[in-house]
Amino acid sequence: GDVGPNKVGGYGNTPPTSPSQGSNGGDGSDASGADAGGGGGGATQPGSSVTSQQIGADGGNGLTSVNMAPGFRTSFGGGGGGGSSQNQSSAGSGGNGGGGSGSYQPTANAAIGERFSGGGGGGGSNGYNGKEGGSGCVIVRYKIGTYNLPGNVKASGGIIAVYAPDDASPQRGKVVHTFVYSGSFVANQNIQNMECLIIGGGGGGGAGEGYAGPGGGGGAGAVIYKTGRSVTAGSHTVTVGNGGDIRSTGGPGASGNGYGGANSVFDGLTATGGGYGGGYNQQGG
Repeated sequence: GDVGPNKVGGYGNTPPTSPSQGSNGGDGSDASGADAGGGGGGATQPGSSVTSQQIGADGGNGLTSVNMAPGFRTSFGGGGGGGSSQNQSSAGSGGNGGGGSGSYQPTANAAIGERFSGGGGGGGSNGYNGKEGGSGCVIVRYKIGTYNLPGNVKASGGIIAVYAPDDASPQRGKVVHTFVYSGSFVANQNIQNMECLIIGGGGGGGAGEGYAGPGGGGGAGAVIYKTGRSVTAGSHTVTVGNGGDIRSTGGPGASGNGYGGANSVFDGLTATGGGYGGGYNQQGG
């Protein structure tokens, strides 16, 4: 997202990847003190542009109803909400999938992107900072057997959940490895037909600059879901991207921009981190 005169939201899929990752951020506004920040782009939907000049716009939605790891979160990749102008009572909402809401004066109440969601951080209001993006995660799932032919866990690494072939849940006969921090997926044999969910870290929200204007919401980290993946026996690096940080204070020019989220990587697949929310008079990343 962005805020300021003649500025537009940052562009998704930058740098370009194939298939495309990310959505555009929303446009902010600047109208003689009636400023507002655009929403950060979500994994499946662009961030909203400002329609009410003093109220921050909503972040774009991410991917929902993802039940890869029972007991873990099921939505990912929401964009951060834009910050509002001074003396307002609301700001942009974070997109579904862990996006943080924006801030409005007179309180510094922007929200952090939710942990492990890849959600973007909310943009700051006039004189207040934005918030950090949410960290990403990597989830790997594979089948170990059927009711008549039980199998064994085929790897170590991450938080492991094993579902017996006669389990009543939809996960029956499968093993789930959930990585919320970087580590190693160590296969004790060749594994085929794996499912992988890879979430990049969300971008940090932009900081407001004094009484000049608020900041835009941070963009969501990319969401990659793949089936039919295979790995050979051995150790395979898992990188979980951190959420983007914020600037400690707003200021003129790019000094108010947040920081982009970090990439998450597994098995040759890279989920790029979300773009940063733009500070006042800056385009988001």
